[in-house]
Amino acid sequence: MKTLIFNSSPRKYGDTNTLINKVLYNLEGEYKIENAYDCNIMPCTNCIFAVFFRANNSLKNYQ
Repeated sequence: MKTLIFNSSPRKYGDTNTLINKVLYNLEGEYKIENAYDCNIMPCTNCIFAVFFRANNSLKNYQ
């Protein structure tokens, strides 16, 4: 069986990584780990909601 594991923790060697290693100890077959820490993920730069929220600094007008 092939397994793909997504680690989205902001800490490369945090508790999530420890948990993944414990799972891998009992896992049979091939596996690949994708770490969000190693990816170049940037925040949205063209989100109208973010622009609206910053301008009003609240969610009360978003109803």
